[in-house]
Amino acid sequence: MGRLALAAASLGLALAPPGLLGGCSGTGAPAEPGGLAELRATADDQVTAVLLVKRWFAILHVRRDTGSAEQSSGTACAVEPWHAVPARPSDPPGCTRWEGGLSDCTTMEKLECADGSGRIDYHLPDGSQKTAEWGAVRMEGEWAKSDWHQAIWGEATLDYEAGDHLTSPLDYQYERGTAALVADGRTMDWDHERNLRRDALTLSLDDGAALSVEVPLHAVTGTLYWPVFTQGAQGSYTGPSGLMQSFTLSGSDARGWEDCVFRTSDGTAGTFALTPDLAGSGEIRREGRLLASLSWSSSGSGLLHPVGSDVVPAVASAAARDFAIDGWIRNIAELWPSPSY
Repeated sequence: MGRLALAAASLGLALAPPGLLGGCSGTGAPAEPGGLAELRATADDQVTAVLLVKRWFAILHVRRDTGSAEQSSGTACAVEPWHAVPARPSDPPGCTRWEGGLSDCTTMEKLECADGSGRIDYHLPDGSQKTAEWGAVRMEGEWAKSDWHQAIWGEATLDYEAGDHLTSPLDYQYERGTAALVADGRTMDWDHERNLRRDALTLSLDDGAALSVEVPLHAVTGTLYWPVFTQGAQGSYTGPSGLMQSFTLSGSDARGWEDCVFRTSDGTAGTFALTPDLAGSGEIRREGRLLASLSWSSSGSGLLHPVGSDVVPAVASAAARDFAIDGWIRNIAELWPSPSY
């Protein structure tokens, strides 16, 4: 119980080269107005799905040997391992207080109680604070479960149930709950199931959108949970309009995710090359006929160039942009990556 993962994401711009966009403007049949509206919705959904996947993969799939907190923060402090400190008058009976520090100068205070409940307060050098609280562990058959509440840097709250199957050789575990934005109360539900061979994630956003994705896993140096890129990930995204598209991601151990393909029920398909931060560029076709080129940055802004029409923006949904979970989670260097936030 109590696995915490913290990460920082660096977002860059990687739009398709002008030659790719310009090459689509003079050939093929122009899209009709109704078809253009549907094409724009398809492009927006594609960019939204990739941004959601990118942000969650940045939490779930992190190798301990791929970077450090001080590299992302530009600061460095000596790591201070957890050590017991005197109890405070307000501490409940049977609880032990601990303190520690991370290499990015974050300090931590932890309270562990005899019933398995506890709390950790994280204090960043910039003055922001994260609090994680968990309830007493309860047994349900072979499952050890606990309830969690986290307040994330004043930006969001996370309330969820976490479970571990204590006798499974594949280490079955799950987290399911709700994230809420502090500013306006919008919510996102998630259900994440994991074992040593597979991640399965489902997201439900309050704009009506839903995403599901499964990723095959294996153990590598630095983590027990690393994608098998050559087998690929598969998923689906349903946008607020109800339009559904399935997608696959594939890649290589050397470069990570390299390719993305999506398909909709009406025969529209997109094929895209991906950069390491999941920016992408490629083409959208229907029954072999070129409809448009599409490119997007890792932050979820893009350009759609329909055949015979002007370039128009392709933008991830507000929910996907604002539920910036990869930006909420920090300090990956000293805390072992796992899906529990």
